Amino acid sequence: MKWREFVHHAYIVAIAADGDALQFENHLQKFNEAYTDIRNPIIHRGGSFIELNVEPATISSYMMRLANSCISSIVKYRIETVEELHIHAINSLKTPEFEQVLSDFMDRLKEAQPDRKLPKIPW
Repeated sequence: MKWREFVHHAYIVAIAADGDALQFENHLQKFNEAYTDIRNPIIHRGGSFIELNVEPATISSYMMRLANSCISSIVKYRIETVEELHIHAINSLKTPEFEQVLSDFMDRLKEAQPDRKLPKIPW
């Protein structure tokens, strides 16, 4: 399965959210912004935190909390393989609450960028 753009972000934050749709929504927005508005300009354009007017400690702290939440879920559910992790994430993403959050998120992306082709949801 190819995970790209916000579908990849949804996969990661679904693990971190641990079944909580509100956490999923909050993380999805924040992680997408961090990836799209901070990571991409730094990686692809040689930008800097100063140029982007972003405090590195703030974004680093957020990413560390997100990673810790993912690790906590992996430990909590005793996930031992990548396949088990995929199943866990996809099962969360298929719940009606998470599907609604993702649908609303995609609608906002499409509204903000009407010409943007959104990736197909792979699950």
